[in-house]
Amino acid sequence: MVAIRADRGVWDNAYQYMSDVALPSLSLSLVYLLSAFLVYQLCSAIYNVTFHPLAGIPGPKLAGATTFYQTFWGTYQNKSVFYKHIASLHQKYGLYTAAKISLRKLTVRQVQ
Repeated sequence: MVAIRADRGVWDNAYQYMSDVALPSLSLSLVYLLSAFLVYQLCSAIYNVTFHPLAGIPGPKLAGATTFYQTFWGTYQNKSVFYKHIASLHQKYGLYTAAKISLRKLTVRQVQ
């Protein structure tokens, strides 16, 4: 608790009190907000990998959980190599005609 000094005015004491109380509560609010965001992202990733309608389609788990996978390969070494990576995914999951490349995106290979 902040000691109120008699030689200061009312507004000076209020400012001193607010500066001592507001900053810790603001940083605590940011911690709560960041924690809630991370918990939401984790729950969303678990849902997308296990319960989502496209969860049964073969592909990397990170591609099924987030859109980060497509973003990474789209900007890898400052050039788009995602189309090459899609071809390697089709080689890896060769028995299937579809491969998951992002959270809600599939790529389909035509079998002849």
